[in-house]
Amino acid sequence: MNNSKEKQVHILVGCADARDLSQVQIDSFNETIKAFEEKGIQVQMRVIRTAGSFVTPDVISDIKRIIDETQRDTSVKYISYYVHIQTHGHLEGTEEKAYISHVHDLKVVHESPLNCSDG
Repeated sequence: MNNSKEKQVHILVGCADARDLSQVQIDSFNETIKAFEEKGIQVQMRVIRTAGSFVTPDVISDIKRIIDETQRDTSVKYISYYVHIQTHGHLEGTEEKAYISHVHDLKVVHESPLNCSDG
């Protein structure tokens, strides 16, 4: 039995057209979970795949169901919920040709077929 006093539930709403998480993302996520668990915080990740990452009434129902299930099935006193929306797109950098290191330096290429639900 987990003796955590706090639990975090992270709900990832991701585009069904996007590629799955890479091994680097999975490894990073697992390391983050381990660090939180060492602090006594239980972390749970739930994933909802939907076309275009749109938060439709069905997606809201899925999020509500996850929250209801968690509330019913846990004895942890404090529960925090986080909803992350993941999308994808064709990005280009500024004139600076150095390795891209800042998200704010990127721009979406308009009307690209690689953009999430573009067009």
